[in-house]
Amino acid sequence: MKKLIIGVIGAGVLGLSGVAQADPLANGWQLDSAASNIRFQSIKNATKVESSSFAELQGEIAPDGEARVTVFLDSVDTKIDLRNVRMRFLFFETFNHPEATITAQLDPALLTELEQVRRKTFDMPFELDLHGVKKEMTAEVVATVLTNDLVSVASAVPVSIGVADFAFEENIKKLEEAAGVSIVPSATVTFDFLFNRKTGVEQPVLAAATNVAKRRGTLTSKRASAALRSCRKPATFTSVSEARG
Repeated sequence: MKKLIIGVIGAGVLGLSGVAQADPLANGWQLDSAASNIRFQSIKNATKVESSSFAELQGEIAPDGEARVTVFLDSVDTKIDLRNVRMRFLFFETFNHPEATITAQLDPALLTELEQVRRKTFDMPFELDLHGVKKEMTAEVVATVLTNDLVSVASAVPVSIGVADFAFEENIKKLEEAAGVSIVPSATVTFDFLFNRKTGVEQPVLAAATNVAKRRGTLTSKRASAALRSCRKPATFTSVSEARG
């Protein structure tokens, strides 16, 4: 009886719409792509900090505890169109590596504790698959139970990503040459993910994101050569400031 009472009171991540259930991962969780974000900060010319983001994400936490977030690199947004093209084709090389994937294995005991305290900061080991390289990393994250069916997982401190760790050395040189700037060979990444509890019915947003990804993959391969030529042609710039992004 005591366990039943605790389960009902602590319905935050254990219950579904207020109903207690033994497994906090029962049906899994779906990333709310529209309400989530991932950003990275880079430095050029020694002192100028620039913040960029990705417009399209997809993710879920499976019933077995595997958390996976896919970042569609073609959706990079630096606030400048020309710079977006350079980032896609000169740096990320999205025609070969269209996605970055973040995976982590969640411990159900952690979620059980979270539903009691409602907010918790902890170190989360994860794997980042980026530019054809997989690397084990750790992020300090803060998880917050917002409602019975809504959990926020955000970076507590920025995560440092080194250019050399993911074979970007030549790519960053291409960016520097194209824009006529010097770039610090590392960036810091922050994220704020919002997860909704699944109800056992496939989420329409997931199917839609999958279709978008398939269409983008087809279009990206067709546009790659043309875009590469375009972003390397000085003749296409109308001014020095434009050429330097």
